Amino acid sequence: MPQAVELALRKERLIGRIEAQRDQLAGYGAHLVKPFAAADKAVAGALYVKQRPWIAGVAAFAFVVLGRRGLWRWAGRGWTVWRGWRTASQWLRKSGYMQ
Repeated sequence: MPQAVELALRKERLIGRIEAQRDQLAGYGAHLVKPFAAADKAVAGALYVKQRPWIAGVAAFAFVVLGRRGLWRWAGRGWTVWRGWRTASQWLRKSGYMQ
């Protein structure tokens, strides 16, 4: 019987040690969460474009036709319109005008 109690105590100490080591490991990698999230988004974007190669073709065509300055100008305008649409659609959904 004393051996069983001793084993149970040892098990509790080991579990506590393991939890402390897990917390320590989590602390070591905490600063890597944002870079890995960005990398995951980049990979997801690349896979999205790989599945839809016409997007790369349109981008290349736009770059050739509009040039670097024109492309950035239109990209900025597109970004503004897209953000406006998202904001408006969220407001319309909350207001009950849109499903």
